[in-house]
Amino acid sequence: MAEDGEEKEEDVQQEEQEDEDIEEASSETDDSFIEDDNELAAEEAELLPEEPLTEEEIEELIAELLEVESKAAEAQEALEQESLAKVEADVRAELAQELTVDDLEVAVAEEMKIYKLEWENALDELETESAQLLEQLDGAGIELPSLYKWIESQAPNSCCTEAWRRRTQWVGSHATSDSSEAVTDAEKYLDIHRP
Repeated sequence: MAEDGEEKEEDVQQEEQEDEDIEEASSETDDSFIEDDNELAAEEAELLPEEPLTEEEIEELIAELLEVESKAAEAQEALEQESLAKVEADVRAELAQELTVDDLEVAVAEEMKIYKLEWENALDELETESAQLLEQLDGAGIELPSLYKWIESQAPNSCCTEAWRRRTQWVGSHATSDSSEAVTDAEKYLDIHRP
C-alpha cells in the first residue's frame, strides 16, 4: 500500500509539473502574440500612405540626385581604361625611384587593385543612393523619364557616360541611337564569340 501511496504522490507531482509546463508555454506563447502584434502594427504604420512631399522637399531630392549623379559620373570616368592607364603610369613613375623592377611590378599591380576597388565601391554606393532617390521621386509622382530629359538639357556634357545611358533606359527614357547601336554591336560580338 505504501507503494500505491508513493505512486499516487508521484502521479500528482507529475501532473503538477505538466500543469506548470503548460502554463509556462502558454505565457510564452501569449507574449509572442503580443510581440507579433507589435511587429504587425509597425509594419502597418510603414504601409500607411505618407504625407505627400512638398515642392521644397522634391527640389532637395532632385538637387541631391544631381550631386549623386555627378559623383557617379566622376567614379565612372575614373574606372575607364584611359584614366586607369594614366593613373598606372603616374604610380609607376612615382614608385620606380624607390623599387627594383620586380618589386615595382608587384607594387604597381597592388596599388592599381586598391585604386580600382575603392572607385568600384564608391560607384556601387552612389548607384544605390541614386536608386533610392529615384524611388522617392517616383513615389512623389515625379515622371522619371521627363526628369532625366530635363537633367540632360541642363548638363548635356555630363550625361554622356555609359552608366548614364543605362540609367535613362532603366527609368524608361528611350535609348539614343549611339547607345542602341552599341547594344546591337555588343550583341553581334557576343553571338560570334560566345554562341
